Amino acid sequence: MAIGTQREPFVIQPKDSPVTGFDIDLLKAIVEKAGCKLELINKKDLSWDTRLTMIKEGQLDIATGASWNNNRAEWAHYSFPYRNEYAGIYIRKSDEDLFASKSLAQLLAGPFTLGVTKGNTYGSKLDTLLASHKNKLHSVDNSSSFYQLIDQGKIDGFIGYPVTDIIQLIRKKLDDKFTLHYETVVKTGQVHYLLSKKTVSIDLINAFNSALVELRANGGYDKIVKKYSLSYGINTW
Repeated sequence: MAIGTQREPFVIQPKDSPVTGFDIDLLKAIVEKAGCKLELINKKDLSWDTRLTMIKEGQLDIATGASWNNNRAEWAHYSFPYRNEYAGIYIRKSDEDLFASKSLAQLLAGPFTLGVTKGNTYGSKLDTLLASHKNKLHSVDNSSSFYQLIDQGKIDGFIGYPVTDIIQLIRKKLDDKFTLHYETVVKTGQVHYLLSKKTVSIDLINAFNSALVELRANGGYDKIVKKYSLSYGINTW
Protein backbone atom coordinates (compact mmCIF):
# COMPACT_ATOMS: atom_id res chain seq x y z
CA MET A 1 0.00 0.00 0.00
CA ALA A 2 1.22 3.49 -0.86
CA ILE A 3 0.86 6.22 1.75
CA GLY A 4 -0.25 9.49 0.18
CA THR A 5 -1.28 12.74 1.85
CA GLN A 6 -1.34 12.70 5.66
CA ARG A 7 -4.89 12.63 7.09
CA GLU A 8 -4.38 12.88 10.83
CA PRO A 9 -5.67 11.04 12.88
CA PHE A 10 -6.41 8.37 10.25
CA VAL A 11 -3.01 8.41 8.50
CA ILE A 12 -0.12 10.03 10.38
CA GLN A 13 3.38 10.38 8.95
CA PRO A 14 5.90 11.31 11.67
CA LYS A 15 9.14 12.68 10.25
CA ASP A 16 11.48 9.93 11.49
CA SER A 17 9.03 7.25 12.66
CA PRO A 18 6.85 4.59 11.01
CA VAL A 19 3.50 5.63 9.57
CA THR A 20 0.66 5.27 12.07
CA GLY A 21 -2.92 6.46 12.56
CA PHE A 22 -6.30 4.85 13.15
CA ASP A 23 -6.69 3.44 9.61
CA ILE A 24 -3.11 2.15 9.56
CA ASP A 25 -3.16 0.56 13.02
CA LEU A 26 -6.42 -1.22 12.24
CA LEU A 27 -5.14 -2.35 8.83
CA LYS A 28 -1.99 -3.81 10.38
CA ALA A 29 -4.09 -5.73 12.91
CA ILE A 30 -6.40 -7.06 10.18
CA VAL A 31 -3.53 -8.13 7.94
CA GLU A 32 -1.74 -9.89 10.79
CA LYS A 33 -4.89 -11.77 11.82
CA ALA A 34 -5.55 -12.72 8.19
CA GLY A 35 -2.06 -14.26 8.00
CA CYS A 36 -0.67 -11.80 5.44
CA LYS A 37 2.19 -9.32 5.24
CA LEU A 38 1.78 -5.60 4.62
CA GLU A 39 4.34 -3.45 2.81
CA LEU A 40 3.87 0.30 3.25
CA ILE A 41 5.42 2.52 0.58
CA ASN A 42 5.73 6.19 1.54
CA LYS A 43 4.83 8.21 -1.56
CA LYS A 44 3.72 11.63 -0.37
CA ASP A 45 3.50 12.92 -3.95
CA LEU A 46 0.86 10.34 -4.96
CA SER A 47 -2.59 11.90 -5.18
CA TRP A 48 -5.72 9.95 -4.27
CA ASP A 49 -6.73 9.87 -7.94
CA THR A 50 -3.34 8.38 -8.91
CA ARG A 51 -3.53 5.73 -6.21
CA LEU A 52 -7.00 4.70 -7.38
CA THR A 53 -5.66 4.26 -10.91
CA MET A 54 -2.77 2.16 -9.58
CA ILE A 55 -5.18 -0.07 -7.65
CA LYS A 56 -7.35 -0.45 -10.74
CA GLU A 57 -4.29 -1.52 -12.76
CA GLY A 58 -2.93 -3.80 -10.03
CA GLN A 59 0.16 -1.69 -9.27
CA LEU A 60 -1.05 -1.31 -5.67
CA ASP A 61 -3.10 -3.76 -3.65
CA ILE A 62 -4.97 -1.65 -1.14
CA ALA A 63 -6.02 1.84 -0.03
CA THR A 64 -7.61 3.10 3.17
CA GLY A 65 -10.55 5.45 3.67
CA ALA A 66 -12.65 4.61 0.59
CA SER A 67 -16.33 5.50 0.33
CA TRP A 68 -18.66 3.31 -1.75
CA ASN A 69 -18.74 4.05 -5.47
CA ASN A 70 -20.42 1.78 -8.05
CA ASN A 71 -17.75 2.45 -10.67
CA ARG A 72 -14.91 1.49 -8.32
CA ALA A 73 -16.75 -1.69 -7.34
CA GLU A 74 -16.24 -2.94 -10.91
CA TRP A 75 -12.45 -3.14 -10.46
CA ALA A 76 -11.94 -3.24 -6.69
CA HIS A 77 -13.15 -5.20 -3.68
CA TYR A 78 -14.68 -3.24 -0.83
CA SER A 79 -13.96 -4.53 2.66
CA PHE A 80 -16.66 -4.51 5.29
CA PRO A 81 -17.04 -0.92 6.59
CA TYR A 82 -14.79 0.05 9.48
CA ARG A 83 -15.85 3.61 10.37
CA ASN A 84 -18.20 6.42 9.34
CA GLU A 85 -17.20 9.64 7.64
CA TYR A 86 -18.60 13.17 7.59
CA ALA A 87 -17.98 16.01 5.17
CA GLY A 88 -18.74 19.71 5.26
CA ILE A 89 -17.85 23.01 3.63
CA TYR A 90 -15.02 25.16 4.96
CA ILE A 91 -15.16 28.91 4.36
CA ARG A 92 -13.35 32.04 5.54
CA LYS A 93 -14.43 33.16 8.97
CA SER A 94 -14.89 36.61 7.47
CA ASP A 95 -17.60 35.15 5.17
CA GLU A 96 -19.66 33.57 7.96
CA ASP A 97 -22.36 36.27 7.90
CA LEU A 98 -22.48 36.21 4.09
CA PHE A 99 -23.16 32.46 3.93
CA ALA A 100 -24.98 32.01 7.26
CA SER A 101 -27.88 29.52 7.41
CA LYS A 102 -27.44 28.45 3.77
CA SER A 103 -27.31 24.81 2.76
CA LEU A 104 -24.77 23.62 0.20
CA ALA A 105 -27.52 23.52 -2.44
CA GLN A 106 -28.34 27.16 -1.69
CA LEU A 107 -24.66 28.13 -1.81
CA LEU A 108 -24.15 26.46 -5.19
CA ALA A 109 -27.29 28.13 -6.54
CA GLY A 110 -25.58 31.48 -5.96
CA PRO A 111 -22.16 32.96 -6.84
CA PHE A 112 -20.18 30.31 -4.96
CA THR A 113 -17.24 28.26 -6.30
CA LEU A 114 -16.47 25.05 -4.42
CA GLY A 115 -13.13 23.28 -4.16
CA VAL A 116 -13.22 19.46 -4.48
CA THR A 117 -10.51 16.80 -4.60
CA LYS A 118 -10.12 14.74 -7.78
CA GLY A 119 -11.07 11.09 -7.33
CA ASN A 120 -13.03 11.72 -4.14
CA THR A 121 -16.58 10.52 -3.71
CA TYR A 122 -18.63 12.18 -0.99
CA GLY A 123 -21.61 9.84 -0.66
CA SER A 124 -24.65 9.60 -2.93
CA LYS A 125 -26.40 12.72 -1.61
CA LEU A 126 -23.42 15.05 -2.08
CA ASP A 127 -22.23 13.41 -5.32
CA THR A 128 -25.66 13.88 -6.90
CA LEU A 129 -25.74 17.53 -5.88
CA LEU A 130 -22.20 18.18 -7.16
CA ALA A 131 -22.94 16.44 -10.47
CA SER A 132 -25.71 18.96 -11.13
CA HIS A 133 -23.40 21.94 -10.40
CA LYS A 134 -20.21 20.96 -12.25
CA ASN A 135 -19.71 24.54 -13.44
CA LYS A 136 -19.39 25.62 -9.81
CA LEU A 137 -16.60 23.17 -8.94
CA HIS A 138 -12.83 23.68 -8.89
CA SER A 139 -10.99 20.32 -8.81
CA VAL A 140 -7.49 19.84 -7.37
CA ASP A 141 -5.13 16.87 -6.96
CA ASN A 142 -4.20 17.73 -3.40
CA SER A 143 -6.50 19.25 -0.80
CA SER A 144 -3.61 21.17 0.78
CA SER A 145 -3.95 23.79 -1.98
CA PHE A 146 -7.45 24.84 -0.91
CA TYR A 147 -6.32 27.52 1.56
CA GLN A 148 -4.21 29.24 -1.08
CA LEU A 149 -7.04 29.04 -3.64
CA ILE A 150 -9.43 30.76 -1.22
CA ASP A 151 -6.86 33.51 -0.56
CA GLN A 152 -6.48 33.97 -4.32
CA GLY A 153 -10.25 34.29 -4.74
CA LYS A 154 -10.44 31.25 -7.03
CA ILE A 155 -12.83 29.40 -4.70
CA ASP A 156 -15.20 30.49 -1.94
CA GLY A 157 -15.01 27.26 0.06
CA PHE A 158 -14.00 23.62 -0.14
CA ILE A 159 -15.27 20.21 0.91
CA GLY A 160 -13.35 18.98 3.93
CA TYR A 161 -13.69 16.39 6.65
CA PRO A 162 -14.40 17.83 10.12
CA VAL A 163 -12.12 15.52 12.10
CA THR A 164 -9.06 15.80 9.85
CA ASP A 165 -9.42 19.42 8.75
CA ILE A 166 -10.02 20.85 12.21
CA ILE A 167 -6.78 19.18 13.35
CA GLN A 168 -4.88 20.55 10.35
CA LEU A 169 -6.23 24.08 10.80
CA ILE A 170 -4.97 24.07 14.38
CA ARG A 171 -1.61 22.59 13.31
CA LYS A 172 -1.17 25.28 10.63
CA LYS A 173 -2.47 28.03 12.95
CA LEU A 174 -5.27 28.80 10.51
CA ASP A 175 -8.20 28.04 12.82
CA ASP A 176 -8.78 31.77 13.33
CA LYS A 177 -9.04 32.27 9.54
CA PHE A 178 -11.15 29.36 8.28
CA THR A 179 -14.20 27.65 9.76
CA LEU A 180 -16.58 24.77 9.15
CA HIS A 181 -20.00 25.84 7.83
CA TYR A 182 -22.12 23.63 10.11
CA GLU A 183 -25.25 23.94 7.97
CA THR A 184 -23.49 21.90 5.27
CA VAL A 185 -22.20 18.94 7.35
CA VAL A 186 -23.51 15.56 6.19
CA LYS A 187 -22.69 11.94 6.94
CA THR A 188 -21.21 10.76 3.65
CA GLY A 189 -21.53 7.10 4.53
CA GLN A 190 -19.34 4.28 5.73
CA VAL A 191 -15.64 3.95 4.99
CA HIS A 192 -13.99 0.80 3.64
CA TYR A 193 -10.59 -0.54 2.66
CA LEU A 194 -10.33 -0.79 -1.13
CA LEU A 195 -8.49 -3.81 -2.59
CA SER A 196 -7.48 -4.39 -6.21
CA LYS A 197 -9.39 -7.15 -8.02
CA LYS A 198 -6.31 -7.69 -10.20
CA THR A 199 -4.13 -8.77 -7.28
CA VAL A 200 -6.46 -9.73 -4.43
CA SER A 201 -8.39 -13.00 -4.64
CA ILE A 202 -11.87 -13.69 -3.32
CA ASP A 203 -10.33 -15.96 -0.69
CA LEU A 204 -8.07 -13.16 0.50
CA ILE A 205 -10.81 -10.53 0.72
CA ASN A 206 -12.93 -13.07 2.65
CA ALA A 207 -10.04 -13.65 5.07
CA PHE A 208 -9.58 -9.88 5.37
CA ASN A 209 -13.25 -9.34 6.22
CA SER A 210 -13.29 -12.25 8.67
CA ALA A 211 -10.30 -10.73 10.47
CA LEU A 212 -12.09 -7.37 10.73
CA VAL A 213 -15.19 -9.06 12.16
CA GLU A 214 -13.05 -10.95 14.70
CA LEU A 215 -11.28 -7.75 15.79
CA ARG A 216 -14.64 -6.11 16.42
CA ALA A 217 -15.76 -9.12 18.45
CA ASN A 218 -12.64 -9.66 20.58
CA GLY A 219 -12.04 -6.04 21.63
CA GLY A 220 -9.09 -5.39 19.32
CA TYR A 221 -11.03 -2.78 17.34
CA ASP A 222 -12.23 -1.02 20.49
CA LYS A 223 -8.65 -0.86 21.80
CA ILE A 224 -7.54 1.05 18.68
CA VAL A 225 -10.60 3.33 18.89
CA LYS A 226 -9.81 4.13 22.53
CA LYS A 227 -6.20 5.00 21.69
CA TYR A 228 -7.20 7.71 19.20
CA SER A 229 -10.36 8.82 21.00
CA LEU A 230 -8.28 9.71 24.06
CA SER A 231 -5.58 11.41 21.95
CA TYR A 232 -7.91 13.57 19.87
CA GLY A 233 -11.20 13.73 21.76
CA ILE A 234 -13.11 11.93 18.99
CA ASN A 235 -16.32 10.25 20.13
CA THR A 236 -17.56 8.48 16.99
CA TRP A 237 -15.71 6.52 14.29
